Amino acid sequence: MVPSRFAPHVGGIETVVSELAHELQRRGDEVLVITHREPVTLPAEETVGSVRVKRVRFEAPSRSVAATRGFLQSLPAVTRSLSEEARPDIIHVHGAANQVLPITRYAGSRQIPLVITTHGEITGDTHDIYRRSRYMRASLRYGVRRCAAVTAPSQGTLEDLRRLVRNADSLGHVVPNGVRVSEWESGLPTPETKVVLAWGRLEKQKGFDRLLAAWPLVQDRIPEASLCIAGDGEERLALQSMLTPGASLLGPLSRRQLAARLRGVQIAAVPSRVEAFGMS
Repeated sequence: MVPSRFAPHVGGIETVVSELAHELQRRGDEVLVITHREPVTLPAEETVGSVRVKRVRFEAPSRSVAATRGFLQSLPAVTRSLSEEARPDIIHVHGAANQVLPITRYAGSRQIPLVITTHGEITGDTHDIYRRSRYMRASLRYGVRRCAAVTAPSQGTLEDLRRLVRNADSLGHVVPNGVRVSEWESGLPTPETKVVLAWGRLEKQKGFDRLLAAWPLVQDRIPEASLCIAGDGEERLALQSMLTPGASLLGPLSRRQLAARLRGVQIAAVPSRVEAFGMS
């Protein structure tokens, strides 16, 4: 599996790939996760949980000569790194980014079936990379037209891809993200706590700024209500400056901590501007 990012990064794609990897292992498959080595201080290889992870530099060209030279030099380097591994039965890309072009080339040269799953990166990327980068658009079209199958976690996300790849109206299948329901069942009724909880990466896409802007309206009507936002990210300082009475930032929570918090919450808020599926 080749996700755009993986642990120690935290996010929806990282969660989906980790859950899928462990489920495949439970069923007897051997799994290798290959992902972008960013930052370069991360180890080139390690085991995360029970999953073996290999990190390589998936570079992309830019308008600078140095960056383009680095991109061209990275292609054979990626191929050499992948060739060190046993030939896989299938390669599965999650979240199309810099890895699409080199992985598609590698899979095609060795006739390995390639699956691409788009996770909303076309319209939901924090830095809007698909609008700004002709290379990203071209590489995804290249991968989609050469892969064995395309999936997306929702119909809306699949439609984003179809708008990008022309003459592909029948392209792809919707396969919703899996969730281990047993980890979230509490068996308890919803308590009357007047506590609202929202969680996720603290980025503009997630819409926590809109939630904080609206919170004083709730406080006016229900002074004892409280809002808690869990997570971390680039918008943390900006969101801190928006805090009003009754609102707080909790920082990052583990899955177990989040499940425990939810048992004392009356409302779960999901103010995202855009979501592929919405792990929340």
